[in-house]
Amino acid sequence: MGILQDTDRAGPADADACPRCSGARARTSQQLGSHLILRDRTLAGLDPMFKIGFAADATDADAAFLRDSQVPINMSAFGVAVKHAAWRDKPAWAVIATEDMSFDQAMLQHMATRAGAEITNVSASHAVFMTRSDVVADVIATAAKNAVRVAG
Repeated sequence: MGILQDTDRAGPADADACPRCSGARARTSQQLGSHLILRDRTLAGLDPMFKIGFAADATDADAAFLRDSQVPINMSAFGVAVKHAAWRDKPAWAVIATEDMSFDQAMLQHMATRAGAEITNVSASHAVFMTRSDVVADVIATAAKNAVRVAG
C-alpha cells in the first residue's frame, strides 16, 4: 500500500510525480480505497497506520518493504465467475491471522469453514506469511503431505 505506481510514467513537470517512485504517478487512498495510506503521509517515513493495519507484528524495515512493494489490485479479477471451486472436491487448509486488521475475522472464518478447510488460527497480522512463516510453512507441509495421500 503506501505509494502505489501507475503503469504510465510521469514526466518531470508532473505535479503528481513521486520522488520515491522514480517519477511514477502515485495514487492516493481516495483513488484506491480507504484502507490505503495517503501519499503525502508516506513520504516522511513509515506511516504508523500502515503498520497497524497491515503489519503490526513486523519490524519497521519489513513493514516499510511491504508498504513500498504493494501494487494496485486488478479489480477485474473479482468479476470472473468461477465455474468449479477446487475446495468443493479437494482438501483445503487455511491459516487465519487473528490480529489481521485488513479483513473481517468472521468473513475469514466463514470462508474457511465453508471450504471445509483445516483451519490454523495464529496470533499475527495480515503479514502472517512474513511474521509467522514457521506456522505458514508447517501448514503448507501438512497440506502437501495430505494432498499426496489423497491423490495417491
